[in-house]
Amino acid sequence: MSEEKVFVPVDNLRKLHLIYSDTCSTCGICADYCPTYLTTKDPELIPGKKHEFALKLINAQKSFLRMIFGPKPVDVKELREKVNHLYTCTLCGRCSEVCSYNVDLHSLWANLRVSIFKAGFAPEPLKALRDTIKNAKDPYGAGLDMRTFWVRRARLRSVPVKDKANVVFFVGCVTALRAQTRMVAASIAQILSFLGEDWTLLGDKEWCCGSPIMMAGDEETAKEFAEHNVEVIEEKHADTVVVGCASCYRMLRWEYPTLLRRRPRFEVLHIVELLDRYLEEGKLKPVKSDVPVTYHDPCELSRLGGVIKEPRRIIKALTNNFVELPENGVDTRCCGGGGLLQAFNNELRVKIAMERIRQAEKVGAKIVTSACPACKLALLDGANSLGSSVEVLDIVELLARQLQLQPK
Repeated sequence: MSEEKVFVPVDNLRKLHLIYSDTCSTCGICADYCPTYLTTKDPELIPGKKHEFALKLINAQKSFLRMIFGPKPVDVKELREKVNHLYTCTLCGRCSEVCSYNVDLHSLWANLRVSIFKAGFAPEPLKALRDTIKNAKDPYGAGLDMRTFWVRRARLRSVPVKDKANVVFFVGCVTALRAQTRMVAASIAQILSFLGEDWTLLGDKEWCCGSPIMMAGDEETAKEFAEHNVEVIEEKHADTVVVGCASCYRMLRWEYPTLLRRRPRFEVLHIVELLDRYLEEGKLKPVKSDVPVTYHDPCELSRLGGVIKEPRRIIKALTNNFVELPENGVDTRCCGGGGLLQAFNNELRVKIAMERIRQAEKVGAKIVTSACPACKLALLDGANSLGSSVEVLDIVELLARQLQLQPK
């Protein structure tokens, strides 16, 4: 085989992807909802346009003629160009939500990344990121001995790392290892202790949830990480795993059962789900303020996870002045923090985030909250780039502040 041509496997694509491929490639309804297209106005980034590439890969192997005469290789130069367009995506899933034909485009983009990775044509920055995670068990190369470093930096006296507990707090890489988000971890730890939960960390046994590995396209390595994390969690005999990261939530709750072909022996809750229960039971009674607060729905928690009402009930218990952003809930506008866009095109990520901050300013919010560390980082970068006075906080940071839970 010449180096100018290559076969790209598409066996992992679902039948519905094959059925709807013609329809999607001739439609453009979702263009007005795609964050990368809206920000760049590059027609190559319209989901329907990217689907033309998917259709070409499919037809090279699955068309009637190819079924008779065998698969046809694709041009390497064109492949590299189209791969760049494919990965210029936050995997926010909004194109799926607005699709008039109910095409599951989110799963198509994810599965295409698996195909591209298997063929060896994933973008080099994402290959490098995947290698870092595989070796260090986190995206930053920090290593397992740094997993609880946030405890000291947040000036907490101690946190439990026990053999058994009812609740496991799965911290996540971004929350644990980035300076801007370590107080998210500290706030969750303080709240769990404040409420008397029997909880524990995994400590240096916690690996990356596998979400960035999946987004790069390496499904097999993501499965290895899922197997490890489930094993160490189940060893704790915990009933519940609490996460504060939308990506960790999606992986543990929705992707792990698929990867492992079994349901883990624990319930997975995002912290906002648990806090909502506490509020309903009267265990949480924070002092309300009059500060205008808004909430940005993380795509993986709301549109892809179904958690929408809970964070709003929490914020309404914290302020008398909750204001909604436009494009919220299941129709949330992406902040740019997903899909590994930061590793591939950080300038675009920041521009997308800036638009979300502008929306927060227009509704008069003094504080914009979210429930995902990647969203917090993106919104912080957007606010800093604009010179905005809007304060960016995770919802648990705001709760801990109003419960007056300060590190000792």
